[in-house]
Parts: sequence; structure tokens; C-alpha cells
Amino acid sequence: PPRKLSPAARRWRRAISQSVMDNASPEKALVLLKTPTNTVVFLATRRILSTMLKRSSLLDDEIQRFGCRALASLSKNTAAGAKGVLDAGGPRALVHAMRAHPRNPEVQSEACVLVINLTKHNAAAASTVREYGATQPIVDALTTHKTVSDVLVWASAALGFLALHDASGAAAVIAADGHSAVAQVMLGPSRQTMPADADVLPVIQQWGAALLSNIARHGTAYASAVAAAGGAKAVCAAMRAQPDDASMQRDGALTLVNLAKIDAQSAHAVTAAGGAELLVMALRAVIGGDSKEPTWVYVSGLGHLAKHSAATAEAVAEAGALD
Repeated sequence: PPRKLSPAARRWRRAISQSVMDNASPEKALVLLKTPTNTVVFLATRRILSTMLKRSSLLDDEIQRFGCRALASLSKNTAAGAKGVLDAGGPRALVHAMRAHPRNPEVQSEACVLVINLTKHNAAAASTVREYGATQPIVDALTTHKTVSDVLVWASAALGFLALHDASGAAAVIAADGHSAVAQVMLGPSRQTMPADADVLPVIQQWGAALLSNIARHGTAYASAVAAAGGAKAVCAAMRAQPDDASMQRDGALTLVNLAKIDAQSAHAVTAAGGAELLVMALRAVIGGDSKEPTWVYVSGLGHLAKHSAATAEAVAEAGALD
């Protein structure tokens, strides 16, 4: 950005800053102030970041919450917008907010939404967010706010996007024990930790299944981590609870395929959780529907299950794989 801002640039910069304090829509300010998007996003982010890092107010938690929301709005729709926020230090702001107010669920959930918007576009963006140390605070939010629906949903989704693009992202989630935390959430809360919105569990399961699939597909070591965290049980429970959700069935089945490849112990865990039946159901849905998923993936998974032991082979046969 130029060293000296034009009067117009100064006006929209003030408007963006004020939107943070007033909880107004950042997009509204951007529409009113017709400036190039890349410049707007970069300079607006710098201004918001400066406000968030001051921490000079008794209302700092509100500043952090609205700041994360504003940055999430700026980065929501395009890779260019996300890059502008990234280049201006947006990840620093969200990590600062999460660490400054770990007990505030609204700050945590708004920061997780920001992580999603920054990381969904490409691996470079996800890598930048990880380098700022965002992974561990997200996992901490999951384990701290076990009864808050928004945190459970958006933290699970954020971890899924961090693990989506490459093996290093998956490794970072495993190192922070994020896969274990999400697997436990997918299995459903206890009565002591039931979220206020009990209907949120299917959404958590969908994001969780995507996360475990994103991790397990990177190789045996990653699939083994998912297996050790109880991934087979979590995935099977989610697939069984949502038989008509295509993305759930796809992500769950692909995870089970990767778990089946590992060893006899993992294959037994899959069959014990009902994975053979669920893989057969998924395969039949692919064959009988208009899905573009390759059938060999599911056939391969059933083959891996069957090869490990007589018990797992019997489970595959009883599931109807030979019909």
C-alpha cells in the first residue's frame, strides 16, 4: 500500500474501523467506498489488526469478537480477499483473540469461522494460518466449550480445512490431538455436556467425518492415528445416524477404506463397529445411483477387511459383499 493515503482511502479506512466497534457490516462499508478490493482488504485488515492488538479497553472481548467477524467477512467469498487478510496479518489477529479470551465461546467461534474462510482456498493459505499457531487454540476451544454448539461446529470445521490440502496440515492436527477431540465429539455428548442445541450433533458429525477422511487419506501413519483415536467407531456411528446424507456416507466410507488397509487390529475395529455393512451399503448406493465415486475404492476396502483374518472375512461375507 502507498505510504500516503488519499482522502478517499482514509475515509473508508475509518469506516471499516468504526464497523468493528459498532458491529456494522464490513461489506456495507466496502460497497459504499468504491476502492479496489485487494487494497481495501489489505489496509482494512491492517487497521482492524491494530485495533484488536491494542487491548486497551474493558470491552476487549467484544473488540476481538467483532474484529474476527469483520476479517471473516472480508475473506469470505474469494481467494483474493482471503489473501489480502493473510498478507496483512489476519492469522496473527485470530490467534491473539483466541489466546486472549479462551473462556469466551463467542470469540472462539468467530475466530474459527475466520480460520475456515482463510484456509479453504488453497494449501498455501492453510500453511500460513498454521505457522501462526492457530491449530492448538482451536483444539483447546473444542475441549473447553463442550456444551457450546457454535464452537463445536466451527472448530470441527476449521480443523477439517487445516487438514484438507496436504499431509503437513493433517500432521499439525494430529500433533494438537485434534483428531481425537473431534472423534469424541462425533460420538455424542454425555448428559453432563449436552449442548443447548442438541440438533447440532449431525452437523458436528458431518464436519468430523470430513476431518477424519482428510487425515486418513494421507497414508498409513495418518490412518493409524485416526484408528487409535477411535475413528472407526465415530465414523460408523455418524454414517448410521445419517444414512441419507451423501457427503457423510462418502467421507465415512473413504475413511473406513483407509482404516481397513492398516492391519488386523484396525480391520477388526472397523468390523466391530459395523463398518463392513456400512461399506456394502455405500457401494450399493454408488452402483445404483448417479455418483461419480469409483466403485473400486469400496471394493478395495472390503477386500482389505477380508484379508486380515477369518473373523473379518466372515464379517464381510455376512454384510452381503458377495451378493
